[in-house]
Amino acid sequence: MEVNWQDADSSAKGFRYSFSNEQESRVLLCGGHVGRAHGKKLIELQANSSFSKAFIDSHKKDYPDMGKVKCCCIGKKHTYVATRNKP
Repeated sequence: MEVNWQDADSSAKGFRYSFSNEQESRVLLCGGHVGRAHGKKLIELQANSSFSKAFIDSHKKDYPDMGKVKCCCIGKKHTYVATRNKP
């Protein structure tokens, strides 16, 4: 099999079990599924005024200063303000 298309929630482990040669077969993610999953995650994160310890721990290798990031709403009522360009 040359290409296995899957959604963002799927794992490639099962596919790689049967098709282990990465030079002959590839796993690609469906853009629509990936975009939707990413959008849902952003909606979840926007409700928080800071990152959880688990989230910081899982990303601190790539973003070492993540633990210092705080929402500008700290000490106030946390709200989400849309900043869309309106025509």
